This record gives sequence, structure tokens and C-alpha cells, in this order.
Amino acid sequence: AFAIISVGMILLTLLVLFQSGVIGFSPRDKLVILLLVLASEPVISALRLGQSGPLLGALMTLGWLCLRRDRAVLAGIAIGVATSLKLYPGLLLPYLLIQNRRAFLSALSTIVILALLTGLITGWSTFQEFYRTAQGVVPRYETYSGNISLLGALARSGLTHHRMFFYTVGLLGVGMIGFFFLRGTSAPKNQSDLDLKYALVILLMPLLSPIAWDHYLSILIMPLMILGATAFQRSSGWGSIPALIALIWVLCLPDTLFTSLDKRLMSTGSG
Repeated sequence: AFAIISVGMILLTLLVLFQSGVIGFSPRDKLVILLLVLASEPVISALRLGQSGPLLGALMTLGWLCLRRDRAVLAGIAIGVATSLKLYPGLLLPYLLIQNRRAFLSALSTIVILALLTGLITGWSTFQEFYRTAQGVVPRYETYSGNISLLGALARSGLTHHRMFFYTVGLLGVGMIGFFFLRGTSAPKNQSDLDLKYALVILLMPLLSPIAWDHYLSILIMPLMILGATAFQRSSGWGSIPALIALIWVLCLPDTLFTSLDKRLMSTGSG
């Protein structure tokens, strides 16, 4: 049943993108994109494992659409619900704080209300259990070859400890807020620039999440489309278009190809 819901969320995401007018798609283009998305390894993995990636991607895409249509409260609700389901969509909160304060307050209010409802319904000990579980998950899975996050790459290389990673993510978050603040105040708001910033934040989510599996990449449908639109609109040549196509093609490769390659590199390095 959840797989059917997930497929519906993917179709909703694509419908929103097609109707937004970001890129003019022919019916054939839409069919090709639909087939590519459904054939991509992250989407297949999310559907097979019953993961929340397609739902989170749809919520963040709806939030983006509401921001484009100047419906800040609805945008905040969509992003707040996504953040309440999984923590990493909360990386959009710094973006909202600078670009749209009403949407930020709406998202924050949604998170608080849902947290209160969760505590009242399931008991306040739920948050303690979540905290204890999260403390055990990171040390256990940070070195797994399937962990595609920045922490995973550094931990497997023996370059850092997960606590240092949390400090690094905090600094990156502060830097991102500063970047959006400076760009937001020094230049007039252009819709394509705002779209690109929103997309780039989502692209950072699998990288900055402490633990990220391949099915996390199923949230990248919208940002990849935005990058494609930017490439077509701003590129004077065709160099960026093949790069985008190559990225989408890489997403269609099975994750076992990368995990086996990672294991070979680790064994070579240790030997």
C-alpha cells in the first residue's frame, strides 16, 4: 500500500514540475522523464524498501511551488511536515529564514505543533527513545560502504569522528545562512535565482545528513529539474547539458556497483 502512495507522490512531484512552466516539455519529453525517474536506482530502492523519500520529495516540491505562488504559509506547512517526518529537510529552514520569514515561521509552528501532538499521543518518552536510537545509529553505520554522506566518506577514510562531523555541519549551516543573507540583501530577488538556491539546499541534504543511503537520492527529482532548467537558460554552450544527463544516468546505475568499488578501494588502501 505504501508503495502505491510513493508512486503517487512521484507522479505528483512530476506533475507539479511539468505544470510549473520551469521548462517547456513536449509529451514525449514527459514520458521519457517519467520512465527515467521510475527506472532510477534510488526510486526503485525507495519503493522496494518502503522508504519515505518520494513523500519527502513531494512535500518539498509542493513547498517550492507554494513559494513561487506567494503562498508562504502553505509552503511552511509542507516543509514543516517533511522536517517532522525526517530531520534532514530541516536544512531548508535557513533558506526560509532569509528568503521568506512568513514561510519560516509557518514551518517552525508546524514542527512545534506536530511535536506536541506526537508527545501527547505517544508519550514524551518517545523523544528520549529517538535520541538514544540516533546516538547508536551514527557510530554503527557511519563506516558502511552504502553510506553516501560526507560523514561516510570521511569515516571510511579514517579522517574524522562523527562528533567532529556534527560540528562541521553546524559551521556549514551558519555559513549557508550567511551566504543566503548576503545574496538576499545585496541583489534583487529573481525567481530563477531563488529556485536554484532552493534546489541546491536539497542537493546538499544527502551529503550533510550523517547517514544517507541510496534511496535518499529519490528526493532529487525537483532539484535536478531545476538544474536542467538553469542549464538550458544560462548556458551559452552545451557543456552543462551533457553533465546533467550524465548525472541522471549515474542515478540509474545500481548502488551495488558503487559499494563494491568502495570495498575494492578500501582493501587496496589497507593492503
